[in-house]
Amino acid sequence: MNLASLRAGLTKNKTPLMALGAVAVAGLAWRARSQAKTPGSSGTTYSTGAGSTSPTPYSYAPTSGGTSYDSTASDVYNAIQPELEQLQRLYSSVPVPGTPTTPAPSPSWTASETDPRRQQIITDYQSQLGREPTRSDVNWWDNSGKNLADIHALIGQSAEAQAAK
Repeated sequence: MNLASLRAGLTKNKTPLMALGAVAVAGLAWRARSQAKTPGSSGTTYSTGAGSTSPTPYSYAPTSGGTSYDSTASDVYNAIQPELEQLQRLYSSVPVPGTPTTPAPSPSWTASETDPRRQQIITDYQSQLGREPTRSDVNWWDNSGKNLADIHALIGQSAEAQAAK
């Protein structure tokens, strides 16, 4: 196999390879956390403040009983959400044999958004960038802590907005 055919194979299978890579990273992260939480797996301890220690740098020991919160699944989902949306768009456009090639248009996910703040972010994308935002775009701006005027200005100052003008 020469370099050109390897490059062509990687280009052709870029999306499945990215998804496989994301799954591998999630699996390794889960494995690392599982091993780190095993008692006695390491002599290293980390300070958690007020003189207490923990065997892992990310553990949380509740003071009033109960269980600790593990955000691994949420972190991994948020990290790969843009790739998943891209895959969904890609595979929804692939024709399936035996079905009509022109599917009925489906309403955009933005049409079902009812929160006024998120609707304004969607409107800013449509008016300033000329495109629909992805869910992760709207989630990022919505959770940024910025007010709507700042979000409007920052979207307008983005490289994408400058290129769209």
